Order: sequence, then structure tokens, then C-alpha cells
Amino acid sequence: MNPIRLAVVGAGKLGGYHANLAAGSDAFDLVAVVDPVQSAREALAEKTGARPVEHCEKILDQIDAAVVATPTRFHSEGALQLLEAGKHTLVEKPLAPNLFDADAMHSTAERMGLVLQVGHVERFNPALKAAGDAVQGPKFI
Repeated sequence: MNPIRLAVVGAGKLGGYHANLAAGSDAFDLVAVVDPVQSAREALAEKTGARPVEHCEKILDQIDAAVVATPTRFHSEGALQLLEAGKHTLVEKPLAPNLFDADAMHSTAERMGLVLQVGHVERFNPALKAAGDAVQGPKFI
């Protein structure tokens, strides 16, 4: 099976997590790190072996999917662009800054027949899974 050609949109802390994981996995071909901040995209691209790109438009024909790890206020703009281009999209939480944007993203993914996933990585953290059985009546999560 061919690796999924992936772009990570956002070269901050969370984008770095996703890019590093994708670069180290045989399941992905990390095509690009996309960020408007040149120093951020170039640093992460150099670390992961991906191509640094300023805007998604330049790589839409080269990817199958993307991770959106930008500041929340930009989630819907980035995700909608990717979904409209036919790309499966994982968006870091929160999905959107408001219900209107979340609904637009959901309906676009559904109309296009694409996967739109929210990044809830802690749900799969083995330490949290183990603690879940032992903790009774948590006050904070």
C-alpha cells in the first residue's frame, strides 16, 4: 500500500508534533509543512525532510490529506480549502471557533465524501486509558 501523501498546515508546537510523527511513519509521505511564517515552516521542514510551503494552494495536487494545526481562528478557513479540494483533513481541537464554522466544515466533508477528523490524541494515551479504570469521580480532565 502506498503511503498517504500528507501536508501539515501550521508549523507551531502542535504542527511540529504531527509533522514529526508523520515523518517517522511508513504510513505517510510528509510532502510539505505549510505556514505563512517563513522561519517556522523552514525550521520544521528541515527537521522533517518536508518541503516548506507558504500557502496550501501550491501543494493541493500533491497531497491526499492534511493536518490543520493552526491557531483555532484559522481552522475553518484552512479545513474548508482542503476539503473543497478533495483532501481528507484532520483538524486539531477545537474543531472550530464556533458552531457555524464547525457545521460548514462538517457539511463540506459530508458533501465531498471525505473524512473530517478532530485530533483527540489524548483519548488514545495509554496512561490515560489505564487511569480511566482507577479514577472515580474526577474533578478535572
